[in-house]
Amino acid sequence: MMKMVSSSPGTWSLCALGFQNQAVPRRCGWFLNLGQHRRLTFVKGQRQIDGIYRSSFSPTNPLTLSVRAFYGGQDHFLPDDLSLHVRSPLTEEEATEELSKIDPELLGIVRAEYILMKGSGWLVPDKVTDKVLLEMTKLSKKKRQKRWEHLAVRALAKEEKAMKKEEPKKLTEYDSLYDYRNIVCRKSLLNTLVHYQNMHLMNAMMYHQPLLIDLGYDSLMTHEEKKALSIQLGYIYHDNRESRDPFNLMLCHASSDSESTYSIGVQKGILQPSWMWSVTGRDMVDLYPRKSLVYLSPDATDYLTEFDPNAVYVIGGLVDKNVSKKLSQRKAQNRGVASVKLPIDQYKLRSGQTSILPLNKVLKYLVELRDTGNAYEALKRSVPRRKLEQNEENLVVKEKRRRKFY
Repeated sequence: MMKMVSSSPGTWSLCALGFQNQAVPRRCGWFLNLGQHRRLTFVKGQRQIDGIYRSSFSPTNPLTLSVRAFYGGQDHFLPDDLSLHVRSPLTEEEATEELSKIDPELLGIVRAEYILMKGSGWLVPDKVTDKVLLEMTKLSKKKRQKRWEHLAVRALAKEEKAMKKEEPKKLTEYDSLYDYRNIVCRKSLLNTLVHYQNMHLMNAMMYHQPLLIDLGYDSLMTHEEKKALSIQLGYIYHDNRESRDPFNLMLCHASSDSESTYSIGVQKGILQPSWMWSVTGRDMVDLYPRKSLVYLSPDATDYLTEFDPNAVYVIGGLVDKNVSKKLSQRKAQNRGVASVKLPIDQYKLRSGQTSILPLNKVLKYLVELRDTGNAYEALKRSVPRRKLEQNEENLVVKEKRRRKFY
């Protein structure tokens, strides 16, 4: 014999009142379908079932409930006299009636806890209904605290959602003039975008400002550092291709028999002719005059706070996890080339962070400095957040320079 009973207001249980002290097959149980989306399964895997087995669920809406049983691997419909009825959750009137039956002392404790938590700054809802009080009387003290916080978070989310619905959309002049309804749009495919970016890079190779990446540090890097260099060069190519005014990228001092060059070609395939940059084994001083070259080194004494459109900037292709000192600085001095560094050490760094950046972040700083003319803004947009303090008041620049117009 099987029947559906109510164990508490709003909670319904399927009880198996049978198979007591009897050996039953292992494949025995019941399937419950609540509405169209939820399916509950209760399977009794024991060889012998004793007593009453109960499984509960709380329906949120008065949905259709269907039950079927299987026994010994075959489906068996339930008896016709089995009556199932699922009612909707408690109303406020029913909750008030049930609340009158609760112990007044317990109810007073729950209300006192709520007032104390609200006065102490705990996260609790602003309004408490009888349904909530009735629910809290059935929970322990620790569970009540978690439930108060959960209800408060839900209430705040509902208020925020309602405010977003009531708040009208503010249209700026740009939105009104260049809205998608006022222009003829053409679907831009990925191949079309890549083709446009490649054409942009081809134009940069002929007419734009050059940017050199020195690959002459092969003997100073380990195998893992050379792999990391190839990955960073891939990031540089990607970021430069997506910039508004890309540089004319050139990989100089790239020896064909070096392990670094081989790792670059294997890791990213970036030495293929389809990549829009120049690769040469010549030194930087053989490509451009020394007066126009500016080497970016973290050990330099001067800061790069103003972008020079006539300079040829050189980024050292060195990934040194041991942070060796003055390698790129010595190379610039031996070549008679000016050197500068990013003004990252003028800002308050997090403890344990260095002022050395990956190669792609150095390129990002150059792009932002060229576009904004502000070293402070360029650093904020290019330096990883983990290196700087999150509090923006601590990002104090020691010296401010005005923007220079060309």
